[in-house]
Amino acid sequence: MDCRQPGDQGADEDFVVSRLDHDAESLLAALFIEADKTRVRWRRMDQIYSQPLSGHYHVVQLDNGDSLSSRSLWDQSMNIEPLPVGQNRRFHAAGPAGQRLLIWQKGFRIEGHDITIAVAEDLSSVQEQRDRFMRTFALLALVGLGVMLAIQHLLVRRSFRRLEAVREDIRRLGQGKTDRLSDDVPIEVRPLVGEFNRLLDLLSQRLERSRNALGNLTHALKGPDASIGAIFR
Repeated sequence: MDCRQPGDQGADEDFVVSRLDHDAESLLAALFIEADKTRVRWRRMDQIYSQPLSGHYHVVQLDNGDSLSSRSLWDQSMNIEPLPVGQNRRFHAAGPAGQRLLIWQKGFRIEGHDITIAVAEDLSSVQEQRDRFMRTFALLALVGLGVMLAIQHLLVRRSFRRLEAVREDIRRLGQGKTDRLSDDVPIEVRPLVGEFNRLLDLLSQRLERSRNALGNLTHALKGPDASIGAIFR
């Protein structure tokens, strides 16, 4: 298989790697050496590694050049490079049936032998789950936004409907049918209505003073006007 280093290692791959690392430790525990030959206790391994082309594979590279492959690889191979004990790496590789594999590789020592274990998983299912989650999330976000906008629209209409009484009072004020605005209004606009009524009261007082002053002026002019009229007669 041709291998390449990944250009993008997201959180989803980190989760897969943690699972592969656990499987590598399980595989190490299932290994035993008998007559200088390394074997695997398959019953200790997850059965998915026995199903042909399951998308889950492992390879054990021995220090004598031999290797052990999982039954799931069937007639395929997964070539790996030996790693020193304690070192690890991860990379992408093309797998069987066009699968895109994420491979976790680590060096171990067992009974005096240096081995390298590589565990791989097909990322197709992970990507499908991620894409399905993103589509679902986007759909829920759009639905949530639509519901929020609908609620906001209803609240705005309800708020303006409560101001209809103020609009009607202003119309009646313009027609001279009232001289004040009703204070039976929403609490949010009550201060504004109060200030408007105070202004109306102030204008009314000034208008009343102007009328009184005009009346006094008219009364004061009646005397001189009568005297002048008598002279010319």
